Amino acid sequence: MTSRRLLFSLALCGLGTLACDPAAGVTDKQDETPKPDTVLPGTGWTLIWQDEFEGAAGTLPAKDKWVAEV
Repeated sequence: MTSRRLLFSLALCGLGTLACDPAAGVTDKQDETPKPDTVLPGTGWTLIWQDEFEGAAGTLPAKDKWVAEV
């Protein structure tokens, strides 16, 4: 095999390996805006019950509203 063919073969194998890279073309940019955590109900719905756990961070839920069942 001539050196020119060997060089061409190695370059072709290298390009093939790079084309199989799963991270190729992946960026760390977050172009999309985050989606909201909750979906608001449409018209005609009535809210019956809601508790958003609005206490201070790291505190447990209110014991008068929540009971752990084991």
